[in-house]
Amino acid sequence: MESKKLKIGLALGGGGVRGFVHLGIYEVLYEHKIPISCVSGTSMGAIIGGCIAMGYSPKITKEIALKYKELNLLSWKNFNFFKESLFKREELDKIFDTAFANATFKDTEIPFRCTSVNIETEEKVVHSKGLLKTAIAASSAYSPVFAPVFDEGRYLIDGGILDLVPVSSLRDLNVEKLIAVRLEHNLTKQFVSGQIYKKHYKKNQKPKKNKWYDVPLKFLQEKKQDVAFLIDIAVENASIAAGKISDIELEKAKPDLLFNPIVNIGLLDFSKMDEAIEIGRNIALKNLDEIKSWI
Repeated sequence: MESKKLKIGLALGGGGVRGFVHLGIYEVLYEHKIPISCVSGTSMGAIIGGCIAMGYSPKITKEIALKYKELNLLSWKNFNFFKESLFKREELDKIFDTAFANATFKDTEIPFRCTSVNIETEEKVVHSKGLLKTAIAASSAYSPVFAPVFDEGRYLIDGGILDLVPVSSLRDLNVEKLIAVRLEHNLTKQFVSGQIYKKHYKKNQKPKKNKWYDVPLKFLQEKKQDVAFLIDIAVENASIAAGKISDIELEKAKPDLLFNPIVNIGLLDFSKMDEAIEIGRNIALKNLDEIKSWI
């Protein structure tokens, strides 16, 4: 399979719900019959990339994506009470089982790579063999949101920590044309300002008269907001270092097209999944003529 000439490769970065931008890009390429020869991804990019590599249509890929929307991760039933992670993996792993079953890297229709990080050795791991669902689970195991994945004696976490956009994985396959997708946002500053307002200004306003059951409901809602705040801060801390590494990797790999949209959607804001897909469609349509010229 990998001895064939690889024409167009896709390297898909991470970003939680922002990663559904990749699905919009894939929709446009699929609709215009632009063949993808190989794909790599990290985190959400690994999930979408795995679906592309398996030959799933955008429609099927979106059906899989919708299962994430139905998860309602911030529900208390998914809260893990800080046992390795904030949220349990069980429901997420069911989605991986449904999407990839027991497929291995040998079963993909086009070459696929995804990355994770060995937390013990602090090294990047490029996955190219074994079960897809295990590799993709490791690539998207963003700590402290989800627990690390233990595989072949390695304790693995989200690949975006060291490899935000896995471009080198495709350059190593000697792909002719490379499209890299790096997702940016400027939400954290806005979010922090909003939290400061809620905690230190809004609480001093004269409270409304509430019914007795409003008090525990308000408390739970505030705790959910605190968890979302914690996640965004953790992601931003990691993104600062990962972004610097990504700059170096992109400079070395020199992708033929770099899609670098600003996607102001929260990491777990699944209500805006369609908005992310539309952003992806728009950026792909904008560059469609150049991509067509490669065929």
